[in-house]
Amino acid sequence: MKGAIMKDFLNHEYVRKLVVLSFLNNYSKPVSIEKIAEKIGSTKFTVQSILDDLEYDLLNEKTLTLGKTVDKEYFLKTIELSQDVFLDRIHLNYAKKSVIFMMVDELFDKNGINTKKFCIENYISQATFSRSKQKLALIVEGCGLQLPSYSKNGIEGSEYRIRNFYFLFYWSFFNSVEWPFDVESYHKIASFIDKDESKLFANISKIQRNKIIYILYISLKRISLNNSLKEKPSKDLKEFPNYACFFNCMKNFFFEYGIKTPELLESEIHYLFFVFYDNKLIDFDEDILQYFTYMNKNNPTYGKISNFWINIFDDVFKLTLSQKQKIDLFHDINTLHAHCELVHCKQKYFYKNYIEENFYAYEKIELKLKKYVEKLFYRLDENTEYHNFRITYLKVLSDEDIINQYFVFIYHFLLLEMEMEVEPVVVYIENSLDYRVKEILEKKIERIFGNKISIIKTLTKHIDLFVTDHHIQGEDIRKEIFVPTFTDRKKFDLAVKAIQKLVSQKVVLSNHTKINHFFH
Repeated sequence: MKGAIMKDFLNHEYVRKLVVLSFLNNYSKPVSIEKIAEKIGSTKFTVQSILDDLEYDLLNEKTLTLGKTVDKEYFLKTIELSQDVFLDRIHLNYAKKSVIFMMVDELFDKNGINTKKFCIENYISQATFSRSKQKLALIVEGCGLQLPSYSKNGIEGSEYRIRNFYFLFYWSFFNSVEWPFDVESYHKIASFIDKDESKLFANISKIQRNKIIYILYISLKRISLNNSLKEKPSKDLKEFPNYACFFNCMKNFFFEYGIKTPELLESEIHYLFFVFYDNKLIDFDEDILQYFTYMNKNNPTYGKISNFWINIFDDVFKLTLSQKQKIDLFHDINTLHAHCELVHCKQKYFYKNYIEENFYAYEKIELKLKKYVEKLFYRLDENTEYHNFRITYLKVLSDEDIINQYFVFIYHFLLLEMEMEVEPVVVYIENSLDYRVKEILEKKIERIFGNKISIIKTLTKHIDLFVTDHHIQGEDIRKEIFVPTFTDRKKFDLAVKAIQKLVSQKVVLSNHTKINHFFH
């Protein structure tokens, strides 16, 4: 097994522990040391040492322990919530003790690192600091930024991108566990959002609300360290009713923190407008396409490239796009290119539980789609105008980075645009002793799955699952789940899980059919 949870920011010893924990977390039954060693590519001695350490590390965990059978097979034993939530906390605890994590935290807090003081306070040797700094420099460079030789100068590059780097870092590590900064700041920002009279935040979800709080806190922190936004917005944005409402709301927010300089307010609020929209944190009433149309008037290259992109996309995938689809694509590809130009950071650094070689494409249909996306990219890049656009505006992204961005974009578009019904799972329910038991089972299962299943009354050739109290002659026993009565909760739950698995398979099949429709 390669990869672990955001491994690039963690000390090697913690990565090894998380690899073992992730493996146990994903395994449905106790596993031998030999099996673990084989799967993670390590020796039995090393695995035993890691398991001993984990046993000690988990002593203070109230919700998760490491279990061991009489045959010396290991498993994770949870008390309350899902295992992944618990791994998030363990992962964060390991991160807080990791040098690179501490360096990023220090850079954010102080905009630089006093090497001597940092090493003394954290009991780190100069050699360890140097090695860790080199690794961090590679991560930062992968995000289109720079870490100068003297860390006291902080991370350098586009302020939009620096803020996104810190947002992704803190959000990915902390969001499911705890707030990373002072609690008073959280409550003050949250209170502003909750009491806002403009109703800008009226319909946001909990996760959107928390993201907004993180983004606003990071903006305030960067302002306090005199890290101003160099990107200058157009004043004409104020002509849009949406932007005027947003501007006034955010102006009131900054006023609460004594930030009133017109130029600073203008650049900061424009930044927030873009970031909130890019992350889909607020639903604007007005068609935001006006904003991007205006942007294209100021930078006609964007609009020209988007139209060219749509034409090549249409040709490579042999589509017949409607006018509405073309307008939506124009809007969305503009947004994607703006994201890549202004804030993009390499996603693999911030995702949890990924295997790097399969990060974007794993199944055959996805690998096939990626080949088509590569074909699209190279067709685009043959064009001089697109090539110049790419090396000018998307210069921090490698060819592979751009292909990966296009892959997710196109995958999303094709699945959303191709309306295709998912076939229901066909279930036959029988009870040999009491027809009322049969009908109760039918109703209970029907209420759980609704139109995702079709319960039939007679035997046919196309039945996905039998829920029965006896083997039905001539039918495949592997399709049968034995449920003697509706009060047998354990057996009933097995039937529900079996149906859920089949529903998931049907959804995957439907998605594959949608995507495969475009291949020729």
